[in-house]
Amino acid sequence: MSILLLVYIFAIFVGTTAVITIKPTSMIIDYDFSIGWFSMSFLWAGSTKMNFFINIIMMFPVGLFVFSFCKEYLVLKTILFSFILSFIIETYQFILPVARNTEILDLILNTLSGAISAAYMLVMRKLKVI
Repeated sequence: MSILLLVYIFAIFVGTTAVITIKPTSMIIDYDFSIGWFSMSFLWAGSTKMNFFINIIMMFPVGLFVFSFCKEYLVLKTILFSFILSFIIETYQFILPVARNTEILDLILNTLSGAISAAYMLVMRKLKVI
């Protein structure tokens, strides 16, 4: 589970440093770090409302990881970890010379997603699914 967590965090940081162009009918995600080690471009159909869903989906797995590693204060730790990870991502986007915007709405949505995932994991634990 530790390796999966590291892969997840790496994927989030790679995804959040991509240059994203949103048009009314499509979203273009272009990974180009201008250092040549990783460059990829593809078209993702969608609308500008995708920002909401992307931010919610991005942090949803945090509940799984927190519930796997911690034994108490699970909801609080999930929300706190979601907030801290999102804050680091937004700060990272601000510092990097990549055409990305730092937005408080992303921080709020990612933290909300952590709370939703914590609630989901609590329900699954009550139902003895996990």
